[in-house]
Amino acid sequence: MNNFVPERGFNKENFKGSCLIVPAVSIGNVPQLAVDLLITTLNLKRVGFIEDDSIVSVSGAREDTTEGTGSSDQQLTVIQQRAPAHKGKSHQYARNLVTFFKECHFSRIILLASADAKQRRDVQLTGDSFRILTTDNLSPDVQSRISSLDIKTLETPDVEEDYVKPQAHGGYPRIVGGGMSNYLLSLCKEEKLALIVLILFAMEGGNVTEDNVHDATLTANKLTSLLSEQGIQSDTCFEYAFSVMRSLRQDYLLLGKESTRNWISPRSWNGLFGKPFEQELY
Repeated sequence: MNNFVPERGFNKENFKGSCLIVPAVSIGNVPQLAVDLLITTLNLKRVGFIEDDSIVSVSGAREDTTEGTGSSDQQLTVIQQRAPAHKGKSHQYARNLVTFFKECHFSRIILLASADAKQRRDVQLTGDSFRILTTDNLSPDVQSRISSLDIKTLETPDVEEDYVKPQAHGGYPRIVGGGMSNYLLSLCKEEKLALIVLILFAMEGGNVTEDNVHDATLTANKLTSLLSEQGIQSDTCFEYAFSVMRSLRQDYLLLGKESTRNWISPRSWNGLFGKPFEQELY
């Protein structure tokens, strides 16, 4: 079963023409953490949820495992997936998502994914840790804007380096640790949907180390830059997002590293690393 249940007063037709951001449950849960930052910082409002039997049920104040949020100008829609798919059901979930994409007529879709940094090849060990893959259905203008960001396309491995042929992934390089990313990409290619996959090489730290929070911040930074380059009209929340990005770039120049001080983390992160040790112990 796949069904979008809107909040009272929200019409599914409002999705038409908006840009959709979706996380793939990937190594380190980096995409989901990045989406948390976006939803909180941009103050995105809940617009509904997706009922899908393919996803593991959760229990809590908000028990909906796949939640939809959106900006006030209805140009940005963000899906947050709070639980993985049942074993053997990830492909079914991907197919259900594609049906949802087609019904809602999004202008383009950005899939956030992370790939196993331990599986990098020599050419991927230096330089930017981000890679990108796209379907062939992006407009020339969007392709040009993406090119201006200088994000490398994920490299196609040599045959002797990868025992799985690219044809098994829709002709795309394998995103190791990227969950359903390859399958969803191949489905969108078949259905002629405009899809961008933003990939970060990450390590498996789960939710118990600060490494993945830093990775999530890097992903949110890059995504904000990508949205800006795609020329999305900005209202108050987007103006704030762009000012955050400008500040982060300045911090990068001054400090030599990305700053996290302008991103607002959700309250659920307060207990992420446990209670600090009492100083009396030392």
